[in-house]
Parts: sequence; C-alpha cells; structure tokens
Amino acid sequence: MFSSKEWKISKFGTSQKGRKVEYVVLDNRFWKNVSTCLKVVAHVMVVLRLVDSDVKPAMGFIYEEMDCAKEKIRSNFNNIKKK
Repeated sequence: MFSSKEWKISKFGTSQKGRKVEYVVLDNRFWKNVSTCLKVVAHVMVVLRLVDSDVKPAMGFIYEEMDCAKEKIRSNFNNIKKK
C-alpha cells in the first residue's frame, strides 16, 4: 500500500482505526462508489443552487432544470435504471 511518511508515523496512521481508514481509502471499490455519488450529486447541486439563490427563478424553470438533471444522471449511468 502507498501512503505518506507523515501518515505512517502519525498517531492516526499507527492506530488500528487509522489502518482501517487507509485500507478503505486505497481500495478501488471506495473510489468507484465516490465516482458513482459524484455522477448524481453534481447535477443535483446545480438545481439546489438555483432553488437556494437570492434571485428566485420561476417554478417552470426549476422544473425544467430538474428534468434536465434527471436526464444527465440517467445518461451518466447509460440509462440503466438499476444503477
């Protein structure tokens, strides 16, 4: 496993919990799950920023952006509903 010298000599890196964290972070499955989350969250954040902005857009515009976000998310997962 690759890790920095600072991590290996820190109290966190030498503890059992720290080694578990290191294992998780260096595991490819962890990064695959992070990638999956980002494929969804990035588009949802765009809609949330619109809703939360000081300038309130028309509801029709928000619904249009929500539909657009859904399509982009679907596209990110190659239209496979299970994902």
